[in-house]
Amino acid sequence: MSVTLDASVLLAARFAAEPHHGEAERALRALIESGEPLVLPTLALVEISAAVARKCGRADRAEEAVAALRKLPNQSAMPLTESVAHEAAGIAARRGLRGADAVYAATAHLTGSVLLTLDKELRRRTGNSIPCQTPAEWLGDRPDSAE
Repeated sequence: MSVTLDASVLLAARFAAEPHHGEAERALRALIESGEPLVLPTLALVEISAAVARKCGRADRAEEAVAALRKLPNQSAMPLTESVAHEAAGIAARRGLRGADAVYAATAHLTGSVLLTLDKELRRRTGNSIPCQTPAEWLGDRPDSAE
């Protein structure tokens, strides 16, 4: 099954001081090693750039983070087209999600992927309509997780 990564997971994997850094980093590494399809909304590039620049105060670090994201071997970018935006708007309205969260949820829904997130509100509001897991849950559900 393909996976959509929320920005919360990508940022936690990038910064060792972030809560859940270890599980996010392990999940990202497992995704890369397994070759499982990774789907990211193009919005992720903007969110990662902005978050890294604000956290570090350096544009070069933000640009490095975006370049690293674009180089993930098994990822594909889902553009925020009018139809994706329409789907996200509907999810936002029905589930009371913030705009960016609705884009990640719509990406997961439209691609039939599981949404990995550390955002408790996003998980709670999507309910059972879109499969959401934390990186730790996703790692625990993997057949090779008997470490």
